[in-house]
Amino acid sequence: MMDTSSRTDAESSREEPDSLDLASIFEEALAEARSRSDQRATDLTAKAFDYLRREIKRNAAENSFEKLTKGCEPQELLWLLAACSEDPEPEPDRVSLIMGSNSRQLKAIVKEFRECAARIDSINSAIVGQIFSAANIPLPHQLPTGLREFAALTEFVAPLQWQTYWTVAKKQLIYYVKQKTKHYHDKWVAELIATATDRDDYDPKTHSEWRRRNLALTNRLPLPRHASVKFALMARLLIKTIYSACISAALVKLSHREGSAPSKPLTKRR
Repeated sequence: MMDTSSRTDAESSREEPDSLDLASIFEEALAEARSRSDQRATDLTAKAFDYLRREIKRNAAENSFEKLTKGCEPQELLWLLAACSEDPEPEPDRVSLIMGSNSRQLKAIVKEFRECAARIDSINSAIVGQIFSAANIPLPHQLPTGLREFAALTEFVAPLQWQTYWTVAKKQLIYYVKQKTKHYHDKWVAELIATATDRDDYDPKTHSEWRRRNLALTNRLPLPRHASVKFALMARLLIKTIYSACISAALVKLSHREGSAPSKPLTKRR
């Protein structure tokens, strides 16, 4: 099982953090998924894993799984395979998918947030602002900061494409195999990913090319310039929530495949 840091990036960084570690956020989201003990989560995971085991056997990938488990823990492999089982290609990477507004509309909304904050600042500088302060009512002075933070967080979250999650999840599977076996084992890993994602075209060559192209990319996501520790903490929480939702969605989709008709072996697919 992979280690998960107990400290956040913001806590271990300088006063103004400049980026977030997506790999550690994914590990935390996966650890939370594994720790869920309610009956619904337990049943969902069991169904998803049963499906994966049967598909691995049915698609002639059982040999690859058994060879990898000589160094890797079977449950860990299943969790990582489940986490990266949903092929992101069909998913539209549009801002409107998660924001409810397109890029132009979102830009206008964020501008209105900041203009509203400036208007409240103007009111607070008048006598009425002093009256609120004397009455120990902090709301007027909190609103501008809250609006600006909301605007900044909205801008930060909007560009995050679902593709980001799937890339990190697949990289963590590759890292785990390499860590435990000292080799990438592209052929074996490719067969398991092809089975989990139900992709006919995901062969060892495709996987090897993807690995070389993506492992060289950083897992760190830049934060806005001069981001505060508070902003970094909120941004990290938002990303972890997205990652947790993606893991849950992957488990749900795998469990729903459970009742579908048996698929043909990968070796016979066209």
